[in-house]
Amino acid sequence: MKNIKILVIVLALIMFISMPVHAEGELLEEIIVETEFDPSPELSEEAMVEVISETPMAEENTAPEKEEIPNVDLTDVIDEASTEMDSTLKDETIIEGEPSGELLKEELIDENLEILPEDLEEIQESSLIENIGEEIIPVEEPMDIFENLDSKLETELEVEADLNDSYADVEGTITQENVIEAQLFEIQQELTLFEKLKKFIEESNPNEKSEMDLEAGDYFFNETLILDNEKDITLNSNTASSFFKRSAGFTQSFFNIKAGSTLTLNSIEDGLIFDGENKVVASTNSTGRFIHNEGKLYINGATFTNDRSDSSMFIAPIVGTGAQSYTEFNSGLITNTDYRGTGGGNAYSSGGFHIKDDAELVMKGGTITNNKVSWFDTGSPNSGIKGMWTYQHGVGAVLVRDGGNFIMTGGEISNNAGYAGGVHVGENNIYAYERNVTNPNDLKILKLATMEMNGGIIKENIGLGAAGGIVVFGSGDMILDGGEISNNTGYGGGGILTIDTYVDGTQDKKTTAKTPFEIWQELYPAALTMLSGKVNDNFSYTTGGGINVSSNNVILLGGEINGNTSLRHGGGVYVTTVPYVLRIENALITNNNATHEFGGQLGSKEIFLEKDENGNWIKIESLNGTGGGVWFCPTGDAIFYAENGAAIFDNSATAAGDDFHNDQRHLDYKVYLPERLLGGGEILWYYDEFGNRYDASDPIIREFLKGFQESVSLKAIIPHEDSKELAQSLSKLFIMNNTALKGGGVGSNATVIFGRPPEKEIEIIKSWDRTLTPEEIEIKVLVEGKVIQIVTLNKENEYKFNLTELPATVRDIAIENLLTFEEVSKRNYNVEIGEFVLVKTEEKETFLEDVNETIKYTKSYYEIVITNKPDKPNAPVKYGDLVITKTVIGGSDEEVFDFKLTLTDRNDVSLEETFDYVITKLSAIIAEGKIISSEIFNLRNGASIRIKQIPYTTKYVIEELTTEGYRVIAENAIGEIGTSETFVNFTNIKENPPEEPEIPEYPYEIEEPPVTSPEVSEAPKETPKSPTIPEIPLTPSTPIVPEEASKTPMVLKTPLRPGEAPRTFDCGIGIYGILAIFSLAGLYILERKRKEFK
Repeated sequence: MKNIKILVIVLALIMFISMPVHAEGELLEEIIVETEFDPSPELSEEAMVEVISETPMAEENTAPEKEEIPNVDLTDVIDEASTEMDSTLKDETIIEGEPSGELLKEELIDENLEILPEDLEEIQESSLIENIGEEIIPVEEPMDIFENLDSKLETELEVEADLNDSYADVEGTITQENVIEAQLFEIQQELTLFEKLKKFIEESNPNEKSEMDLEAGDYFFNETLILDNEKDITLNSNTASSFFKRSAGFTQSFFNIKAGSTLTLNSIEDGLIFDGENKVVASTNSTGRFIHNEGKLYINGATFTNDRSDSSMFIAPIVGTGAQSYTEFNSGLITNTDYRGTGGGNAYSSGGFHIKDDAELVMKGGTITNNKVSWFDTGSPNSGIKGMWTYQHGVGAVLVRDGGNFIMTGGEISNNAGYAGGVHVGENNIYAYERNVTNPNDLKILKLATMEMNGGIIKENIGLGAAGGIVVFGSGDMILDGGEISNNTGYGGGGILTIDTYVDGTQDKKTTAKTPFEIWQELYPAALTMLSGKVNDNFSYTTGGGINVSSNNVILLGGEINGNTSLRHGGGVYVTTVPYVLRIENALITNNNATHEFGGQLGSKEIFLEKDENGNWIKIESLNGTGGGVWFCPTGDAIFYAENGAAIFDNSATAAGDDFHNDQRHLDYKVYLPERLLGGGEILWYYDEFGNRYDASDPIIREFLKGFQESVSLKAIIPHEDSKELAQSLSKLFIMNNTALKGGGVGSNATVIFGRPPEKEIEIIKSWDRTLTPEEIEIKVLVEGKVIQIVTLNKENEYKFNLTELPATVRDIAIENLLTFEEVSKRNYNVEIGEFVLVKTEEKETFLEDVNETIKYTKSYYEIVITNKPDKPNAPVKYGDLVITKTVIGGSDEEVFDFKLTLTDRNDVSLEETFDYVITKLSAIIAEGKIISSEIFNLRNGASIRIKQIPYTTKYVIEELTTEGYRVIAENAIGEIGTSETFVNFTNIKENPPEEPEIPEYPYEIEEPPVTSPEVSEAPKETPKSPTIPEIPLTPSTPIVPEEASKTPMVLKTPLRPGEAPRTFDCGIGIYGILAIFSLAGLYILERKRKEFK
């Protein structure tokens, strides 16, 4: 009887399983919907449908109704069996309760179990059924449960047959193949995209490129997909949009790329989209919200958007970390990141990329825009930038720290906001800089973070605590060699801010770190080297519209700093405080403006607090609207060198100092102004003071340009436009069109060094060929054909001039190889330029007070001789002879008359040469010898002296020294040597001769007739024996120059004095009387000659 009861229970179980599935497959459909079943990965969707459709439908069950079996309550048994079944399924369950299709048949059976003997818990489903729709494989050995049955039961084969019949009934109930197929397809499309992506990544082979075309739809991530084992995965989104999103409760990265593995994202616009859906999700610090990259990541078109967090630190949509991490952003978009949070949330985070721990980011394209990072305090007293202010060091777009490296060659970073609006380079955790540490060995060693910008644009970002464009902080180092940083707005520094944290606070609240500065600046350089690129049209609410310098390792060598504005100091560039030093080279500083309008009415002033030599704080008043080109506060040095220095001109200031203003220096700080532009052009400095502006008639300032401390406002005048053109052509850094309250171009409260040593000084020495007479001349000094200066050489400067403070090189060519010289007005000579001769060298030095540094260099001194030679070296040199003749009337022929000869050049310098001479009388040579200027010679009546080969144009003066008792008439006694012969005649007439009528007295006058060879006048025919009467000029300085000597002697009338009556010889009787006297004198002379010949 016991055995019969057991058999009845088994049969009742079979009937219970069979009954529900006969209702046209309704139960099957219900189970599919409730369990959200998923096809087995081992069978594709099409294969699954095919298997089901080929299964023969079971014939309708025609067996007689079985005997009713009493219900047995075995709930505990069923629960236990269900628990075991669930444990079997859990390994197959992937996400959100989605079961594997591989367990379809098992679930169908499990859902229909109502009563199971306790001993059935160990039944293995696989031993009963292997596949749906296929023939049931007989069980070769009895199962454990039947080993315990009473021997009165039928054989185990009969039981197995009954079970097979029951399962056949189950299979026969599947009659709606098409409905099932449609449902399977729909469920797979809505819910399995992430699963397919995961499976693709997991099954990809290491070291092989694996590529997947993403289907459109939502991919819900509920776990991080890890790329490891050097996998190389490419995901393509080339048609419709594929959205990567977070499942509820998931907070970590979507992808984690391990070192050695690669992920490439290729997408059309709006193709692949990582969408945070603006859900406020807190994640692990220092992780990438979308991608955490320790390997290689290539972004070609994907979009990352709507990420939001309020309580994590050092996060970003994409984080690159580790020495093997490389991220390449070629195209795509990162936008609408919102990490503002409240209070201290999201400190040190970034809206685009966070690159750290020796990782590298290369941005060749793409856009990072409209991201907001750092908590904004709208109620701070420092508010001003659109009503917002932040003290958290969050970054709008890219954070590079802890050894990270960022290279930007293209793309756009725009409209982001944070402590640093665009990019932050260097450790931004301010607590890493231990300013109170006194022992340098205790300072933290921070790895240098670097950025190199060669292209792209960083624009329209807002720095809510620092610069709008880029902040180089502490352990940061940036090279700017291209690209554009424009239209950014910052609290301190519109375009770029460098800050090393050594100095904190302002004026009397200022403090410095306790470690020696030279050590601090090496560990935390905050360095910037600008080689090219543009920093244009930026705006600062405080200082440094273009670049704000608060570190000691900034050097500006090239590029544009143009059109920037600062409401306080330094429209283009500003240096905040000592002990920092800014170095500028090859700069053109022009068309900048300082305006008082940013600080009040004209004449308004600012009040500074500075320490005096005793360490006491004192108030300093500083005039607004000063220093259009350059402005210096009372501290720091201003040093200008000629080598690669600066050209400062054509700037403007509304109050004073168009080009330069210096407030009164304190301590030992000094100003060393330049005398030359780039290329060596001359600068002339004029006073340009408030209430006494520049006037061209004012004297040039030369005496105090080097090492002064006085408050002064100046204007630079460049006398030669050539010099401006040369300076512009040599300039590599253009600081132009900037505006500020003070220092439109450059402002400084510390030291600025323009250019660098060494320098050269060249002395020009003028030499004249012996055949030429020295004269005052002007010489143009040229570099590359451009006039840099015009110098005057004359007797006063001994024909020498020093060209001081010349640059040693121009375009890396020695200045002496570029200099040329040109005489402004050369006459009949050529100019020969000698070689530059090194005369001496001197060791020079400049001490920088604020950094306790001495600049040492060598200054070289050269000289060059410029020689004037005849215009045509092969042509005969022009000389002339000077002939002086003596005639005595009424005196003795033996009487000797002394004369003095003076010969000078055009500059009235006495000639030192000696000249040959010969004295003749009636063609007979009386004497010969040599004569020199200022020497005395003598002549008798009728004798002549010829001084030979005197250089053409030499000035001469012949002065008769023996005149007592004679009236002297001199002809051509003063003049210049001609090209052949120059004649001088002296006639002495004896006063009061015996038995002769009285001869009227004549004043001793000297004529200056033309340089001609005079003809011998013939006596009139009426009086052939009368001597020729020399002409008397109206004035000695205006000689009468006849073309030909008159054959008839003339006696000129002496003009009447005012109120004077006519004189005797003003009438005809006087003339006849004179003729009679001279006739008698002539007859007397002829008579004596006749007697001598006898």
